[in-house]
Amino acid sequence: MLKLFHLYAVPATLVGLRISGAAAAFAVSLLLARNMDTAQMGQAMVLMSLAILLGSVASAGIEAGAVRFIAKYRQAEQLEKARGFIWLNRRIVCLFGPAIFLAAACAIWAHSAWGQSPLNVALMMALVTACATGFLRVGAAHALAFGKVVASLAPSTFIRQVFFLTALVFYISFIGRPTALQVISLFLVGNVLAVVVQWIWCHGMTSSIEGSGRDVSDWGEWLRFGLSLAPALLFVQYARDLTLIFSAWGLRSEDVAILGIVTAIIAFVKFAVAAINQSITTKMAKLIAEDRHAELADLINTSNHMKFWPVLICFGIFAVFGESILSIFGEPFSDHSNLLLILMLEPLALAFFGPGGQYISLSGRQRALLPAALVAIVFMMVAINAGIWGFGLPGAAFGVAVTWIAWSSYLAFYVRKQTGLDLTFITSLKALMKKQTT
Repeated sequence: MLKLFHLYAVPATLVGLRISGAAAAFAVSLLLARNMDTAQMGQAMVLMSLAILLGSVASAGIEAGAVRFIAKYRQAEQLEKARGFIWLNRRIVCLFGPAIFLAAACAIWAHSAWGQSPLNVALMMALVTACATGFLRVGAAHALAFGKVVASLAPSTFIRQVFFLTALVFYISFIGRPTALQVISLFLVGNVLAVVVQWIWCHGMTSSIEGSGRDVSDWGEWLRFGLSLAPALLFVQYARDLTLIFSAWGLRSEDVAILGIVTAIIAFVKFAVAAINQSITTKMAKLIAEDRHAELADLINTSNHMKFWPVLICFGIFAVFGESILSIFGEPFSDHSNLLLILMLEPLALAFFGPGGQYISLSGRQRALLPAALVAIVFMMVAINAGIWGFGLPGAAFGVAVTWIAWSSYLAFYVRKQTGLDLTFITSLKALMKKQTT
């Protein structure tokens, strides 16, 4: 019994953290929708997304190689290089974070008297927040490199959301309706507190590599590796933030708020798809490494059925009850159930075309994701704004959906072209029908 507990304790904790963090984020969206002016809410959502995305810029993406390089140097007893890697990661955030802030501050000051505009002050707060999110990213990568999986995930996935939610509840209860400036300020508080918790939690983590010297001679390799992974991580992990930022170029703030709520609901469905993909990762990696193609195909077929049918059921639920679900957030949102159906094409595409990105990464072909992700980001930007120009808010949602259909179908096509393996649900459905007739 104790052995089973140790075996499943960490995975169960990780799933619990993700679900709890998603629930807290949903509660934040509900509070904002019920207690803010819709235009102010739209501005706040864009500012928070900007802070999260700029956190990646603040770290230059170099922390993406933490697991690979720190493990490599520890195994080879090149501890001075491991220390150098960690030192450079932290130094880049310390330098890039303030540099982003100062450059943007100068641009805003040159454009207008930013100190007299609440929105411009809020933008400055978002840039400060980006420094904190950069530290969170680097700290999470280092914790994962030292095997501290829970310490890596918890601060950004759960603790930040809980602190932010608590601060928001306190503000609304005792002060009143927040503006975009006040929301981004509270978000900054949540991020700073999460960084403090992360530092306390991981303090002493690097004791196994302590020493006097640091070697950063491999900095070029570290940077190239991080930059090669950055576009794919940016597109897959922060697609919702990209959606809100690109949409803000052409939509009214009120419409951005509506899109933000709908994408938050869709994120729950996407989470279920991602969870099933994650659950088969270990076995999938083993089957790929051992070239057990028949068993791999069976595993993918089973997971495709586990994903596609529930997502299709969710589509039906949104078709019937979409207006009622959105009415929970208030009157401005209830008339946009059509957006739910449009954006449900995203998880449907992910479920239909199979785990293409996952297969590419596990089979050692992850470099193919770099150009695909760069094209996908540009495609999303163009598709969203073309959709807005033609059809307004529904056009923006359609632009997002088309982007994910193109992304998922391309990955499935690439895998089939390179390996002959068809990951799509059509093959999974044929395999099921064949089993039933034999």
